[in-house]
Amino acid sequence: MSWQNLTTCCCAIATIACCLLGCSRDPGVTLSPAEKAALEGQEFLFNEDAPKAIEAYSRAIELNGNQPAYYLNRGTAYELGLQYPAAIADFTRAIELDPNMMGAYTHRGKVYELLGDPQKAKADLETADRLGQTR
Repeated sequence: MSWQNLTTCCCAIATIACCLLGCSRDPGVTLSPAEKAALEGQEFLFNEDAPKAIEAYSRAIELNGNQPAYYLNRGTAYELGLQYPAAIADFTRAIELDPNMMGAYTHRGKVYELLGDPQKAKADLETADRLGQTR
């Protein structure tokens, strides 16, 4: 998968997560500070600006560390920035918060592949596949 496809996929996930959290670009909607930071992160991630996305999602996590989508998206920014151990840590945290988060397993599996750990990659990708079939 190319970075453009990965980023597009992640942004779609971020958009869905944002909708579920009540985020909006509508000026009449009031966003929490964490949601504002996450929305900024989404824009930076879409533009493939990993450092700024990481910074924005880190702010969102500081303000609300219970949103698995924030960890998934920051992990994707770390992945984009080739910071694989940090990416794995964030994907793992997203899974801890939401064990059914297919995207976190998919991304973590891809990073394990890049790091040359086929067993962990296979386990995560199979879990993601199973979760995708149940939706």
